[in-house]
Amino acid sequence: MNRLNDGILYEKYPFTDSIYFECDDGWFRILDNLFNEISPYTTEDNEFIVLQVKEKYGQLRVYVSPYIQEVEDIIDVYEKISLGTCEACGIEGKLVGKNHFKVLCKEHETQWKL
Repeated sequence: MNRLNDGILYEKYPFTDSIYFECDDGWFRILDNLFNEISPYTTEDNEFIVLQVKEKYGQLRVYVSPYIQEVEDIIDVYEKISLGTCEACGIEGKLVGKNHFKVLCKEHETQWKL
C-alpha cells in the first residue's frame, strides 16, 4: 500500500501504527471499514493491536491480538469481501493466477499477466 494510505490508516486507527500493510491500495476501503468496525473493541485495558495485514493466496489476512471472538468474526467478513475486490483498484474482481494468486478486475488481470 502506498505511504499516503498507510498514513491515513495509522492516523485514524492507532492500533495499526506498528505494522506494514502487505497488500495493494485496492483494499484500502476494506481495511478502513474493517478497522472502523473493530475500533469499539480496542481499549487500553486489552492492549489491542493489529499484528499483520497481508495478502495470502489472493485473500486479505488480518492478524490481531488479543483474541476477541467478535473481532475475529468481523475480520472473517472483510476477508471474504476481499475475494471479490480488485487488490489494485478496489472495484469488483475475481481470483486469478496459478502459482501466485491475486484478486483483480479484468483490466488489472491483463496488466498483471504481461
